[in-house]
Amino acid sequence: MIKKTSTKISQVAPIDFSIMFSSLKDIDFQIFTFNKDETIMSQTKENEMLYLITNGKVKVSRILENGNRSIVHFAKPKDLIGELELLGVEDEPREVKAQTEVECLGISVVKYQSYLLNDVVFLNYLSTYLASKLLDRTNRLGDGSNYQLIHRLSAFILEAQVNNVYKEKHTEVAEYLNVSYRHLTHTFRRLLDENILIKKEKSYLIINLERLKEYAGYVHI
Repeated sequence: MIKKTSTKISQVAPIDFSIMFSSLKDIDFQIFTFNKDETIMSQTKENEMLYLITNGKVKVSRILENGNRSIVHFAKPKDLIGELELLGVEDEPREVKAQTEVECLGISVVKYQSYLLNDVVFLNYLSTYLASKLLDRTNRLGDGSNYQLIHRLSAFILEAQVNNVYKEKHTEVAEYLNVSYRHLTHTFRRLLDENILIKKEKSYLIINLERLKEYAGYVHI
């Protein structure tokens, strides 16, 4: 991890921060760069930062009592990490791991929690952001009962892949899509048989991206 402090928030990324904060001059922030596969947040360690992703992709998971992982969602630029801890509604942090090299804007929750929770502009932005996430989850649940697994799995692969390489575990994906392991592997085999994916060591390479997109359609993941 590389970390540096900056006082010019406008230099971080082409994001309109005026819709996020009523004032920028009172906020000290840090710019973080995480390597691929590096852990950004650990479920066993209390999180003390609010992150705004400015570049890259991360995977958010829960570590279950039996040691298994449960995929929560994937986050991309303009997504927040740690917003529920900021609000005090989530006591157990998620595990957040970089899928690619990731750049984030970090704000200390310890130092600025009171400031942020009294900033009307930030609260308005946060409420809109959380409502959008809730709508996405609702749409995903609806798609689960209205689309065949081949379409939902294709959409998931597109969401999870990095540079056309896919390497998620079947057990975790089956749990995320709420299907049996057998059903998932049978459907996955169809993508292999149709030469949409090919096995490459411990991962899979997407070789027919357009066909995969056709299967995915407008499914929400």
